[in-house]
Amino acid sequence: MLNVIQHDSKYYDYTNSTGSDIASGQLVHIGNGKIGVAINAIPKGSKGALQIADIVVEFPKAAGNELTAGSSAAIGSDGNTVTAVSSSVTTITNDFVWETAASAATVVKFALG
Repeated sequence: MLNVIQHDSKYYDYTNSTGSDIASGQLVHIGNGKIGVAINAIPKGSKGALQIADIVVEFPKAAGNELTAGSSAAIGSDGNTVTAVSSSVTTITNDFVWETAASAATVVKFALG
């Protein structure tokens, strides 16, 4: 049987249907708790690449809660920040907190993988 590799699994082809432009480096919720980071800007309605694995990236963090290294986190209510896990937000399933971020911190480092 022929072994055919179609994609490098750390990248995901994404069509921007958000209604807004996506900036390079922005957190993007793919669905079902999976996130990626935009490699380049993705104009609304256009196709672009997200990196979904093998990267440590810094994302905006919602204020008011500490995120500890190694823990899970969630997608913030605005859709492009990270916050503590609770029943009112979607838990991120393909990463973990890389470095502890204090409750007053505005950014958090995440390992996608």
